[in-house]
Amino acid sequence: MIKREIALIGIALAAVVMAGSSIAALSQPQSGPVLKVTDFHVVGDDNTDDTAALQKAIDAAIARHATLEFPPGPGGGCYASGNLIIRDADHVTLRGTGGVLCWKGGVEGAPRIGLSYAGNLTDVTIEGLEITGAGP
Repeated sequence: MIKREIALIGIALAAVVMAGSSIAALSQPQSGPVLKVTDFHVVGDDNTDDTAALQKAIDAAIARHATLEFPPGPGGGCYASGNLIIRDADHVTLRGTGGVLCWKGGVEGAPRIGLSYAGNLTDVTIEGLEITGAGP
C-alpha cells in the first residue's frame, strides 16, 4: 500500500512539473515572421541597384517585427546597394543566409557605410550577413 501511495505522489508531482513547464513555454515570446529580400523584387546580380527594393524589405521587416533573410542573389551575385537605413526598429533581425550585401554608393571622401540606423532601436540583430564595400 505504501509503494502505491508513493507512486501516485510521484505521478502527481510529475504532472505539476509538466504543467509548470507548459505554462513557461506558452509565456515565452513567439518569434516574428520570416521575410526574404527576394520577396521584394531585388535583382541580386551585382550590378543592378537594389537599394529601393532592399529598403522596402527592411521597412517591411521593421513594421512586422520580423526576421529578414538575405539568401543568395537570384541573379547569382550580390545585392548591390547604396545606403540603407534601419529606422525606429523593435525586435528585428537581419540574417545572412548566403547572400552578400554589396555597397556601391557614396561620393569620394564620404564614409563608406552601407547600413546605418536612425531613431530608437530595441533588440535589433544583424547576424551572418556579409557586407562588402566598393565605391568611388
